[in-house]
Amino acid sequence: MSLNTVVSILLLISIYISTSVAYMIIGAEFMALALVIIYVGAISILFLFVIMMLNLRIAELYNQYTVYAPVGYFVGILFFTGIQFMMHQNAYYIPQKMKLGFSEVYANPLD
Repeated sequence: MSLNTVVSILLLISIYISTSVAYMIIGAEFMALALVIIYVGAISILFLFVIMMLNLRIAELYNQYTVYAPVGYFVGILFFTGIQFMMHQNAYYIPQKMKLGFSEVYANPLD
């Protein structure tokens, strides 16, 4: 991550262009042109102009980061604990057999 926001946006534009080249290689020319026109031509340039107009200083924003970091860590741990709990509840799911036509199949198509 760059401390200069303009450099970050220019790197984002280079990522969009390299993704567009990848689309061109696999033969999806429409997607490549749409990516360049929509994301680089509109959204990234809009970000660039807004940041230049607001004259943001990232170093000043980093000083406020430490105030909100513990709350973010707590919310993240709470989120991933909830995901683990939901995955653990469905770990022992046994699909029921159901009769469709002349054969018995499982209700869960992934098993």
